[in-house]
Amino acid sequence: MLFRSAGAAGALHPLLGALTWLAFGVAAFLVGMPAWRFLQMPRVVQPPEMPPAGCMNLSHLRAEARYVETYLRNCRRNVELADKTALIDQAILDLKGFQLRLADAPRSAVADLDREMTEWTRSNMGRVLAELDQKADRLIYQESLTVGLATAASPNGTLDAFVMLWRSVRLTSQLAQMYYGRPGLW
Repeated sequence: MLFRSAGAAGALHPLLGALTWLAFGVAAFLVGMPAWRFLQMPRVVQPPEMPPAGCMNLSHLRAEARYVETYLRNCRRNVELADKTALIDQAILDLKGFQLRLADAPRSAVADLDREMTEWTRSNMGRVLAELDQKADRLIYQESLTVGLATAASPNGTLDAFVMLWRSVRLTSQLAQMYYGRPGLW
């Protein structure tokens, strides 16, 4: 179909055929580059399945520590967090120390280690992600105002649904870029 369209345009005039190929190339570039950049981002790190607090054991804590370490390593590559690399590196070192303690910990210490991991995560991840969270909150607020105004001014419900879908996909993409993690299809 692409070749037929360009061939038909070229049959009318050679310049029109060349312009058709150029238009196809530009369209492919405009679609391909954002898709390429999107696919270059790492997938969002999936947290491990965690049991209720009373059923926690050392293997669950090890899995949680590996998850947090992987997440911090992804944060290290995030350009939005370039000014936080020292803080991220220190958090990774602290986490390595915690992982070493987990290797030799008795089963009786699980509850204390779980509390310690929770407090450590809240404290360290809060410092690393605080500015990013504020940016995300502002972006979500601005986007909700934009969608609210657009749908309030539109008399067509179908158009409202498409505007909502388009803006939601756009917001998800912006948040994924900000937090440096490619969301899955769903």
